[in-house]
Amino acid sequence: MITRLAYCCAASTRCALALLLAIGLGSRGAAQTAPAVEPDDAAAIAWLRTAAHPFIDSTLDRDAADALLQALGDARVYGIGEATHGDHQDQSFKVSAIKALVMAGRIDTLALECNRLAASGFDAYAQGGTGDLVALIRDRSFFRTWQNDEFAGLILWLRAWNATAAHRVRVIGVDNQDANRDIRVALDFIRARDPGLYATLSVPLKPMLTTQAQGMKFYKWVVATPKPAYDAATRGVLAVGAVLETQRRAWSRLPGYDDAAYSARVAYQGLHQFDLEAGNPDVDLSGQSAEYNNRRDVAMAANLVAFTEGHRAALWAHDMHVLGGLDPGIVAQGYVTMGSELRRSLGTAYVSVGFAWSEGSFNAVTTAMATSGALTSLPDWVPQTAPNQRADDLGRVLAEVGPPRFWVDLRRVPPDQAWSTRPMYRGWSGATFNAKQWQADPSDRIGLVPSHDVLVYFHTITPSGMWPRLPAAADARPPSVAH
Repeated sequence: MITRLAYCCAASTRCALALLLAIGLGSRGAAQTAPAVEPDDAAAIAWLRTAAHPFIDSTLDRDAADALLQALGDARVYGIGEATHGDHQDQSFKVSAIKALVMAGRIDTLALECNRLAASGFDAYAQGGTGDLVALIRDRSFFRTWQNDEFAGLILWLRAWNATAAHRVRVIGVDNQDANRDIRVALDFIRARDPGLYATLSVPLKPMLTTQAQGMKFYKWVVATPKPAYDAATRGVLAVGAVLETQRRAWSRLPGYDDAAYSARVAYQGLHQFDLEAGNPDVDLSGQSAEYNNRRDVAMAANLVAFTEGHRAALWAHDMHVLGGLDPGIVAQGYVTMGSELRRSLGTAYVSVGFAWSEGSFNAVTTAMATSGALTSLPDWVPQTAPNQRADDLGRVLAEVGPPRFWVDLRRVPPDQAWSTRPMYRGWSGATFNAKQWQADPSDRIGLVPSHDVLVYFHTITPSGMWPRLPAAADARPPSVAH
């Protein structure tokens, strides 16, 4: 299961790995097979037909958007997912939903499952047109996952909105997989105030800083760095964060302090979450603790909670990250997702939206890789076609409801409906796709309840509008965003 599903983000070894392990480990005691046709399918289809809200197209018209907004209600964070990282329909719907939230005054923040540097570039562009949007999206600090027409269109729209709107929208990144560039921001802030202290702090960080200057991606440095040097860098990053905290009273009102403090924090998070992979790209993560596999989601949730103090946000991430509810067996194993952490912190002020489909194609990287080390070099994304209407596929049941596109509020499912918790495959795909392992392990199934608050369904999906990949030489250029 780890090698098949865990690699959801193009630059990550563990996108919602906490959940994936939990589904596999937490449900081992349950039955692992299901009849070809469940006896309660009719009950599920009947209820869904009464509760479904059909819509015409993934670009929501005003009536469809208003109905969705009414269901979503007032929240501090709206987690809006996608069943695959590479289909057009989910991302187009997500863009429309975010626009509707902005225009209704529900949110003032777009939170991205992406690194700090990439998001700060998008924010500068959305706020004042600073930078080249093409270069920002193609920057290696931003995941290849969303280098597409759908995401680019949203940032362009935000730029137009901010140019005239009374309430402006900012863009933030809550991920932490860019530590070699993030720590540079924190060190540069310190150097401007105390060059001697900077010289001392930078000594254990020279290996990381060298890779930053060379344009090396963080994870490549992780798997190439011996553990003693990695541990020294981790202590060095902690020291930088401690200095910024100690000097908070003296420095906190200076321009750039908040960004420097956040940069140090996410740099440590990145080092912390890949601790076992340091110098060991072939490490077997399947036997690691829930705490280790939770680290990324826990960190992203904490970052988002801090960022949304006094704000309200839409979160752009994968379905598995935004899951607000988890099966009790999964919880008992100690696993969490970003969404479940947000639900724990925010309660009903967190609302999650997930997606489902029955047939079609999506972009992903074709792979049969067995180790995390293979992630240091991946081929490009190409359209993939996979079955999603088999006996245990949710897409089979939803196809019987009738409308080719609809959404449903799963919070309204009566508690006595056994079908709502029946484990089924969700059609989830991340950055990589292995046809031989597609939805082959029954322990990967999950119930509709208590997963997402709202489920959006498309009978047929098509690949997202992926941008052409830059040549390798161009991709190795230094970041286009200066800090």
